[in-house]
Amino acid sequence: MWKRKKSYRTWEDEVYITASEYFEYAQELFDKIDQPYDCIVALKRSGWPLGIFFSHHAEKPVFTESEVKSIPEHFTKILVVDDKVFKGKSLQKIKLKLKNKEVITATLFVKREATPDFYCAKFENITLFYEKDFLEKKNKAENGNMGKTFSV
Repeated sequence: MWKRKKSYRTWEDEVYITASEYFEYAQELFDKIDQPYDCIVALKRSGWPLGIFFSHHAEKPVFTESEVKSIPEHFTKILVVDDKVFKGKSLQKIKLKLKNKEVITATLFVKREATPDFYCAKFENITLFYEKDFLEKKNKAENGNMGKTFSV
C-alpha cells in the first residue's frame, strides 16, 4: 500500500493541496471507510469531485443534495461526502434531510471542531487546487495585491 508524504506545500501561509494530492487523500479516505453503503450524496459544490471519485471506485450511484428526495427507498445506508468541513453545519443539515436513513459522513479535511465519521487530516488553513486561482483573483480585486488572504 502506498504512503503519502507528510510534507505539505504552502501558499500564502496556508497548506496547499495539489490535484494529485487531493486524489491521493481521496483514495486514503475511500480505503478507510469500512462500513457498507448503498449510495453517495455529494454536498455541493466542493463535494462533487469526491462524490464522483467514490461513485466510480465503489460502483455506487451518486446524488447531489438537491436530489435526496429521489434516492430509492431501498437505499437505507447513505454515505455523505464533502472535501472540507468547518463546523459541521452542512453535514447536520443533510442528516436532517436523510432522517429515515443510516448516514455515514466522510470528508477529506477537517478545519475546526467538527468531526465526521471518517476524515483524512486536520488543518486550520488549507487551500485546495481548485480554489487557488479564484482566491488569487479575488484577493487581487479586493486588495490590489497578492499579499493578503481571506478565509474560505
